[in-house]
Amino acid sequence: MKEREQFATYPSLRERVVLVTGGATGIGAAVVEEFALQGSRVAFLDIDATASSLLIANLSTRCLHPPVFLQCDLTDIAALRAAVAQVEASHGAVRVLVNNAASDDRHSFSEVTPEYWDGRMAINLRHQFFAIQAVAPRMTAAGGGSIINMSSIGWMIPSTGMPAYVACKAAIVGLTRTDQDDGPRIGKIKYSCEWCIGRCNSYRTSAPPMVDSGIQSRDHGAPGSQKEFGSPGSCAPHPVSSG
Repeated sequence: MKEREQFATYPSLRERVVLVTGGATGIGAAVVEEFALQGSRVAFLDIDATASSLLIANLSTRCLHPPVFLQCDLTDIAALRAAVAQVEASHGAVRVLVNNAASDDRHSFSEVTPEYWDGRMAINLRHQFFAIQAVAPRMTAAGGGSIINMSSIGWMIPSTGMPAYVACKAAIVGLTRTDQDDGPRIGKIKYSCEWCIGRCNSYRTSAPPMVDSGIQSRDHGAPGSQKEFGSPGSCAPHPVSSG
């Protein structure tokens, strides 16, 4: 079977400008790959130049538009805003934002300092809000788009050994709900919040088992259930409306 024959093709994603944070490795790289193979014009932000170069080399002959890498420390909000402006200058309005970047370094409850806590907030949460704020004006002016915030099942299990990370991932669900409610006031923007387990499993966020989130998302199975995916298509793109 040829590479793309096993996955759906969404014409609405062709030529669509997509921005992915933390796109060099892991889930982020899978997101970059799948959008690029749909014919989207993908830019991604990361600090890992080596992994980013390898990803681009892998995709350069397989997609219509090879992804564009911008090296960016997302904890530096001024640098994040500058990177978004650079993408908009070269590609046009971002129509899909995937807030993916995060770090799940393990840490014990007793050893967390205020400085470490603030650092985890900056790496796992703060940049998501400011990336949305940066892309929203031109996304709205262009007719709308989709914003996908990556959360985690860590706050639902609950996971141990990473309290700051778990707090951030729970906060992302709240951020997405709030932004979704603000949507009519800032333009025709669709919000969703998702989480993946590795590259092959995914949970639906539209109705977690203990939270009625009200968040609209793709259907990965029954609410709160686990569904197996056998490829990087576990993070395959959503179709995006033209309006």
